[in-house]
Amino acid sequence: MYRVVIVLCIFLAGCTTKLWEPKPERLMAVNGFYVNKETNDLVVTTRSEAFLFPSQQQLGQALMLSREIEFLPEFSGFSLSSSNVVSGSIKLTLHEQNPSAELVSQLTALGFTKNPVTNDFLLIREIRGERYTIEGSLPLEKLENEYQVSMSMPRGPIDTAGRVIATPVAITFDAAATVVAIPLFALFVVSQGLLGP
Repeated sequence: MYRVVIVLCIFLAGCTTKLWEPKPERLMAVNGFYVNKETNDLVVTTRSEAFLFPSQQQLGQALMLSREIEFLPEFSGFSLSSSNVVSGSIKLTLHEQNPSAELVSQLTALGFTKNPVTNDFLLIREIRGERYTIEGSLPLEKLENEYQVSMSMPRGPIDTAGRVIATPVAITFDAAATVVAIPLFALFVVSQGLLGP
C-alpha cells in the first residue's frame, strides 16, 4: 500500500508539472492585411498562412484608413487552437498627437476612444477567425515591413488547415465544410500607413 501511495504522488507531481508548463509559442511574420469591402472580412497573411477573421467592419475600415493616417499597431494574446481557430487582440494607436476635429470625428465613428492619461486615440478589438495554408502565391501587394506576432500553440496535434487558392478571378478559402470566395476587385490592400514597433 505504501508503494502505491508513493507511485501515485510521483504520478500526480508529473501531471501537475505538465499542467503548469507554458504553451509553446511561434513567431509569425505578418506581411499583409486585406479587407473585403462587401463582407467586411479581414484577411491577414504570412508567407505560408492566411487567417480569415469574419465581419470586422470597424477594424477593417480603420486599416483602410491607415493608408492615409499613421497608426502604431500592437498584437497581443494570440493563440491557435488544435482546430485551427485563432484569437487575439489588435490595438491601433493614432500616431498623430494633435488630430483635427474632422479626424477625431472619423476615428470616433470607427470606435476609437481617447485615453485620458496619454490623450492618444486607441482602437482595441478582440478578433477570432480561422487559419488556412496558402497554396501558390497570392496576387496581392504585401506590407513594406513585416510585423512579428507571437502566437501560443496547442500542446497536442493540430488539425489539417483549410487551403487558400488563388485563381485569376478570386481568392478561395477552402475548408472541409465551407468555401468562401473573395473577388479580387473587392479586396482593398492595406500596404502603407502602419508604423513598425
